[in-house]
Amino acid sequence: MSATRREPWIDVAVVAAGCLIAWLAYFRPLLAGPTDVPGDLGDARFNIYVLEHVFQWLRGDEVSLLSPGMFWPYPFALAFSDTHAGTAWVYALLRTGGLDQYQSFAIWVVLGYLATYAAAYHVARKLDLGPLVAGAFAFAFAFSLPAISQVGHAQLAWRVAVPYCFLLTQRYAEGGAPRDLLAFIVAFSIQTLINVYLGVFAFMLCLLLLAANAVARDGLAPRAWWRRAAGSARRFGRLSGADWIWVAAAAVALAAFAAVMGFHAWVARLYGLSRSWAETGMMVPRLQSYLVMDSLPYWEPVSRSLPDVPVRGEHQIFLGIPLTVLAVAGLVFLAFRWRSADVRLRSFGLSVAIALLLFTSFAGYSLYWLPSHLPGVNSIRAVARYMVVLAFPVAIFAAFFVRDLSARRGTPWIAPAAALVLLAGMTLDLATFRERAFSSAESERRIERLAAAAPPGGQPLAFAFHLGDYWVLQTIDAILAAQDMGRSTLNGYSGSFPPGAPFINNLCQDSQAMLASYNHWAPPRGYATTDALGTFPVGVGMGDCDLSRETIGGLSSTRGPSLKKRDVGLVSLSDLRLTGDAATLATVRLTNGTRTKIHALARHPLRLSWRANPSEGWDSRVGIGADIAPGESRDVSWFVPPGTRREDIEVTFVSEGAFWAHDVGVPPLSGAP
Repeated sequence: MSATRREPWIDVAVVAAGCLIAWLAYFRPLLAGPTDVPGDLGDARFNIYVLEHVFQWLRGDEVSLLSPGMFWPYPFALAFSDTHAGTAWVYALLRTGGLDQYQSFAIWVVLGYLATYAAAYHVARKLDLGPLVAGAFAFAFAFSLPAISQVGHAQLAWRVAVPYCFLLTQRYAEGGAPRDLLAFIVAFSIQTLINVYLGVFAFMLCLLLLAANAVARDGLAPRAWWRRAAGSARRFGRLSGADWIWVAAAAVALAAFAAVMGFHAWVARLYGLSRSWAETGMMVPRLQSYLVMDSLPYWEPVSRSLPDVPVRGEHQIFLGIPLTVLAVAGLVFLAFRWRSADVRLRSFGLSVAIALLLFTSFAGYSLYWLPSHLPGVNSIRAVARYMVVLAFPVAIFAAFFVRDLSARRGTPWIAPAAALVLLAGMTLDLATFRERAFSSAESERRIERLAAAAPPGGQPLAFAFHLGDYWVLQTIDAILAAQDMGRSTLNGYSGSFPPGAPFINNLCQDSQAMLASYNHWAPPRGYATTDALGTFPVGVGMGDCDLSRETIGGLSSTRGPSLKKRDVGLVSLSDLRLTGDAATLATVRLTNGTRTKIHALARHPLRLSWRANPSEGWDSRVGIGADIAPGESRDVSWFVPPGTRREDIEVTFVSEGAFWAHDVGVPPLSGAP
């Protein structure tokens, strides 16, 4: 059957079959049994927190949409991470239908993948691919290994507008019709509202596709490019009635886009949020990243044998053997058959090749350094996630390649055979991929434990953390417990943090430091200090912790110069002691003998580090809380494991990112006699 000839029942059958394969091979095993929620107890539950917050606001509860109840009393915390502005309504509908938050979240995630597959198939058919080829290569995009490996970051599941961005870019490059550009604006705006990362990556990769089309059609001839662009621009002066409908739709989409992105930009300026290249550069893919996929059992030996990369979890971007082989073969074919290749094959192939060069770090150097400083792009940290978007042009390019190969050799079976091999390989990968899911019952137990410990009333809460559990998980326990109780909390977790956060130990001194930081931050920006808020928080699991207005008013937590290496000998540690019953608390006195203030929020903040065994590294960190003025001392505390002996403990301090005290002549404080 011709790819351009539509048989709706065949299209419906292919989409249904693809969804069924994905369900049976991956989602059903993932969600069967006690582990009934996709993702993990970390980021997945943070997404639940944000979605539930938006649902409560839509339901009419007394919550502020823009200022969820975490990081109290800092405002506008919704902008610290994804807002889910494009898909929160789906979750809200499921909640309205009577499902609990875990069931609603699980269905929301699965629907994101399935809707993405349906959209990718529709676009593949629009690009004149036959049903079998379109179905297989759309499947390779929607359920690609990089996308499945990111199931813990559920905000990346909904990529429904990504295929339409590429389709409309290709159509505009071919015909220059205004409505295609206007429709692209709508699709791009929708995808950015769904997830900023996906929207930015889609926009960048579509620009590359547009440029690749110009080269594929006119070669390296700028005058021809200009003539084609000018002709397209002139068509905007002859808009038809239908075109004006698209003008209106684009205006509405841009207004929604501007509102959400403007909110993010305004909050970023308010808090001075930014990403340094040192932070971003660690997450730019290396060459080996394209072969890393640790959760695929048969591939793990290869993956683990590769040179390691920082933040390894973000570099899991191997596309699988079948699609990688087809894409590489297509690029090699294109290099030798450029002139005779189909224009679309050239356009998609060239755009993929340029994207790989742009987004890859070679020996520590990357062209991505240039766009990483542009407004909007400079907020992107996890660059390797671009592969969940690039997987679409890669899949379409591979589909065009096998179709072109079939036509050249006069063997029509090559394309469907390649599609079946790809589909079989993808199904095997999904079926063997190590599952990532958690138990809603376990999550509820964790949350209920915290809620039961909270005192009655409506004051904001500050939860302490216990040993033996990752601080991120305990933070998310805290914000979910507070949300269930309808209360605010100083605890918080997101992609960005306000001054004084996050808490890794989260003892009384940490909460005091955050409130002191807020009091320093608030007045210049027109916000009330804790003195004027009319309430003060209470600590949970912190013992006798004073978070009153009077105590916080006497503290300061500010930004300023870091401790100079020449002054390190004037900072001393003393009076190490252990107290406590259920939890053992270590306390040490830190004295500032220098002539300058030790700023809690310095560029290289001073922190303590300790160990109870000389063979162990100095991995733990303890914040000093508030500023320490010249000549003053401050007691700093942290939990140690039960049974830890005072005589086994050693304590040192570090100017984070600059130097260690014991490396520049100040020996650690020892608890030994």
